[in-house]
Amino acid sequence: MDTQNYKRTLAGSVGAGIGAITNGSSRTYYILEHKTSSKYHQAGEAQKIIVDQIELGRAGSCQVRFDEGCETVSRKHAAIVRDGDNWKLIHLSQSNPTFVNGRPITGTYYLQSGDEIQLSSGGPRMGFIVPQGRQALTSSIGMTERMNLFRKQALRPYKTAITVMSIVLVLAVAGLGIWNWSLGEKNELLAKQAAEQQMQLVEYQGRLDENETERKNLETQQKLLEQKLAESGNDNEEIKSQLSKVQGRLAAANSRSMNLKNEINQLKDELASPKYSGVIEQTTASDLGVGTTAVAGQTTAENTGSGTSTTDASGTPLVSSGSTNTSKDLKDYYDHIYTLKIQNITVEKDGQSRDAGISMSDIPCGTGFMLEDGTFVTDRQNIEPWVYTVNSNWEEPWRRTLAQYKACGCNIIIHYRAYSQKGTGKPLAFSSNEFHINYGADVILPIEIDKSFRKKWKDMFGTSLDVKNTADIGVFSEKSHSYAKIHRLGEDGEGIPYNVSNCNRLPGGTDIHMVGYSGTTTPQSLHLDHFNNKINTDDVISGTIRLQTQINEPGYYGSPAFIETDNGYEVVGLYVGSKGGKDRLVPISRIL
Repeated sequence: MDTQNYKRTLAGSVGAGIGAITNGSSRTYYILEHKTSSKYHQAGEAQKIIVDQIELGRAGSCQVRFDEGCETVSRKHAAIVRDGDNWKLIHLSQSNPTFVNGRPITGTYYLQSGDEIQLSSGGPRMGFIVPQGRQALTSSIGMTERMNLFRKQALRPYKTAITVMSIVLVLAVAGLGIWNWSLGEKNELLAKQAAEQQMQLVEYQGRLDENETERKNLETQQKLLEQKLAESGNDNEEIKSQLSKVQGRLAAANSRSMNLKNEINQLKDELASPKYSGVIEQTTASDLGVGTTAVAGQTTAENTGSGTSTTDASGTPLVSSGSTNTSKDLKDYYDHIYTLKIQNITVEKDGQSRDAGISMSDIPCGTGFMLEDGTFVTDRQNIEPWVYTVNSNWEEPWRRTLAQYKACGCNIIIHYRAYSQKGTGKPLAFSSNEFHINYGADVILPIEIDKSFRKKWKDMFGTSLDVKNTADIGVFSEKSHSYAKIHRLGEDGEGIPYNVSNCNRLPGGTDIHMVGYSGTTTPQSLHLDHFNNKINTDDVISGTIRLQTQINEPGYYGSPAFIETDNGYEVVGLYVGSKGGKDRLVPISRIL
């Protein structure tokens, strides 16, 4: 295995992780000792690795992840893979070097205990350590810690419904008793949807656990600062400033907890619905390890001290979430609003990867934005443009070509650069397969495979296309989830503040302020447009909010939608395409 034919495998992550849990006395692990501090790792941290294959880089799917501040670390920079009793480091980056003991490597390098790995010149450094004796066995690690490592290392790379279903089946075969499936002749699409939702429950619970730890730490800090302020006679401006910041962070943590609990409850209700009857025979929160304990002090927003009201909308003013980042000038958010530029599109089929042969100038640019919790959000059709069709008619030739590739079984990967007024020298870089997308409400439609596409296929792959006149493809429906997101792409606390309370109680006629880039924007000429609209009275469809008018500028799709509160502007939704001649917002509470 080398850089050219490296491929992440289910066996190397999930299979090895299950082995570490069920047969730890016959499996070994190693430690990566971090020697430099970053957002996700502190110098001196000893990270235990229990799976046979991990990836290192800035991508959200990497088990050893580095933040955007590590600018010379690639999205997927390197991998460490078991080879018998040995471990080998595989260099993956096409633009930045990988060093071992100060020397650059190419391809594969077999690691020895004590080696130092460095990702790029001046990048993060890690020591590779193999424990000795019985301490080298994964059985020496407590079961609770092993389960936590399994979740972080074995499950982290996998997001799509098909792969998640594979994980579920592997776990079931392993006899863990977590899922009990009865596929038989049942609807395969429902099974895939249910599998994705089951894994989403596990992910949300993990995020809730992490958020609860942060929330409790912030509560402790708040109490200590309140005590110090009282001892000073309430006359210490520095303590007041510190207390205000902690209270703002605590309000955001409280909001995240409420939202995550809502998401967990919604998924549990969905999985218990009649449509899954017979597909999943047993699905309970306890099976999945999903806790139901209420968060202390979280029954209403008033308990948190955040200042966010959850009372009825009638006559009640919209108030701030309590974020310390809230501003009364939308220009203060410009650095966190991006125009998305496609660099290239590749299609993969049976291990072959080819350029899609589509001119980038034909595709309009969309908008995306970074929230203050580090989540990057945009309209789904900016990431998967082939899913958007009007009455089964893909009007633009490039969109139809992508739809035919997808219908014929290809994996489509779109590579982006995202530019903001923060500066064009340091754009965000990501690809379409890093986004989390919910496919649950999509519908299957046939698309005609035309002669010109068949010729393109033969020229590209060297074989005739073995598909009849039409092929099936999943596309948008009125109930589809119209957003795409990457968790923790940005730095926590540096994005746009949002309000999950107000977005669920917006009365008709509410003013909505939006900021986005037109579809013809270039990195050399970054100009943001302001456009306003109003909530349409009592007009809600499929979890989205309709606006009163249609703007009809595709470049704006993915823009943040703000309301003005007592403290300033906060995001309440994502601006997406139109239905029935009226544009829509996806409430931020549905996205996070």
